[in-house]
Amino acid sequence: EQLITEMNIGLITVEDNHITDMNQAAAALLGIELGIKYSATLWTGLFAEEYGQRMFNDMLKNQGNICKARFMLRRQNDTFLWAEVSANQIKSGDGCLIQFMFQSIDKIIEYEQIKRTKDYQLEKTKNEFSRFIYSISHDFRAPLSTMEGLIYLRKIRQIEETDFLEKLGFSLKKVNSFIGKLIEVGQASSEGLITSAIHLKSLVDELIGDMTEGLDPTTISFKTKFSNELTVYSDKTKLKLVMFHVLKNTIDFRDSMKGKLLVTMVGTTKQGFLELEIIDNGIGIPMQHQSRVFDMFYRASDKSKGSGLGLFIAREAIAQLGGSIKIDSKEGVGTVVQIQVPKNPPC
Repeated sequence: EQLITEMNIGLITVEDNHITDMNQAAAALLGIELGIKYSATLWTGLFAEEYGQRMFNDMLKNQGNICKARFMLRRQNDTFLWAEVSANQIKSGDGCLIQFMFQSIDKIIEYEQIKRTKDYQLEKTKNEFSRFIYSISHDFRAPLSTMEGLIYLRKIRQIEETDFLEKLGFSLKKVNSFIGKLIEVGQASSEGLITSAIHLKSLVDELIGDMTEGLDPTTISFKTKFSNELTVYSDKTKLKLVMFHVLKNTIDFRDSMKGKLLVTMVGTTKQGFLELEIIDNGIGIPMQHQSRVFDMFYRASDKSKGSGLGLFIAREAIAQLGGSIKIDSKEGVGTVVQIQVPKNPPC
């Protein structure tokens, strides 16, 4: 009894479905005053869920004893604890007596949950890395093979110098663009934030100006619906990456049949977060693709000419900012992207 108490193992005696005795460890674990007359409902309400009680009774009936089974138990104050339970059923006269022994395993359960999460993240990272190696080799090989072919044609003088240089420059531009995307992946995924005050209107105007340069202004309309003074304290590089890739998708996947791309950006602050919606009337995303648009190298449309990294970069950056990003889209109608980031840097 002393050893059991020192090991913080609860010991309960149950006779005819009524608790008749418990040790100090059991009382402490369940938040019950030791030595009082125990309520008739204490035993029947000990298990957090009804199926747990039924499972315990069935196991005890079929096996005669229980060894280290896991159950969730209810404390006196209606909080819960996970416990490893052992029990024996002993005949006593005309009735039966149950010796119920249990130990809290809340820390073990917490550790197992953390381990499962880490195992899932590790497996996810391994899968992403495999896709990364496969895709990067393909995306680099195509323009490099083109350049190799062009050099050969130039050597045997089957291509004019001007045409050769133009095509070579185009292939080099593709390689450079892809290298730029890889740098952005590193920036988005890197831990640690460099926070500063960001004037949202200025950031949006800068992005729109850069992205619409060279495009016909009569075919695109951007509207902002938020205070001109709206300011957030965040990592500008990461926030800019998020908004850049969302807006780039909006422009790249505009619906030419609708004549004009309409983009509305709505910004509000709520409970310490900046909530930003980017609404467009583009081609939309089919439902079967929406759950995967943030995956690395995933292309949801045949019209996609990019690397498939844009929204992956946005998701990685938003995760580092402690925020979230969601997409709600209807094919042929348009897309709403919901972005949420802390308005102030984390403590």
